[in-house]
Amino acid sequence: MNQFASYTSKKAIGRRHLLKGAGATLALPFLDAMAPAFASSAQVSPPKRFVALTLGLGLHSEYLNPTKAGAGYEVTRYLKPLQHLRDQFTIVSGSSLPGVNADHRAEAVILTAAPISGAAGFKNTVSMDQALARDLGGETRFPSLVLNPQGQGSVSYTDTGTLI
Repeated sequence: MNQFASYTSKKAIGRRHLLKGAGATLALPFLDAMAPAFASSAQVSPPKRFVALTLGLGLHSEYLNPTKAGAGYEVTRYLKPLQHLRDQFTIVSGSSLPGVNADHRAEAVILTAAPISGAAGFKNTVSMDQALARDLGGETRFPSLVLNPQGQGSVSYTDTGTLI
């Protein structure tokens, strides 16, 4: 008895069956996992990212905002856990939005700077995170991620002022 007899069924594989199987292997898309095998030796700089955080109850500003401006600021209580990343982010403090009062409604326009009116027809504008996603979003897998663990509201708005 042939040693390969147990592996063969003496059936012929049809041409069409073979082409269907080969077509599936040829149609595989280029996967991210394949990139290192074909990557060039040139270093690519990481894409730029923008992160905006808002807290419904806010933060104690003395624990967040440094008193000295510039890169040599003294690390504050809230920034201590991020000290090893301090050369990778910028702190913006002391900014104000013209036409926006310091009440709770101001959170809705923190990234748009749209003046809040008392009118019922108030329409927001595009938020800074979405403008950046539109212009720089092609550098990352997802142009924008809007996350809210509480599932209520957002500070992100589309080009037409629609809440995301």
